[in-house]
Amino acid sequence: MPIEGQIEPARARLHPRPPVVMTKSEVRRVLSQVQGVHLLMAKLMHGSGSRLMECIRLRVQDLDFDRNLANLLKLLT
Repeated sequence: MPIEGQIEPARARLHPRPPVVMTKSEVRRVLSQVQGVHLLMAKLMHGSGSRLMECIRLRVQDLDFDRNLANLLKLLT
């Protein structure tokens, strides 16, 4: 069945949404409500910019206590 006329692509609508960024005081308030292992995980995720599953998959072998580093590159592959 032949199509008559020219077919134009439809443009996707952009919904400008500013990124959600917490202020320093909001971060302090959230971290003050968390305790134990969850506090450690929250601080690690906030400080390194890692996601929840990256934090969960973190192993002791990925930590360098001598240099105070966490090797997150292995988690991204």
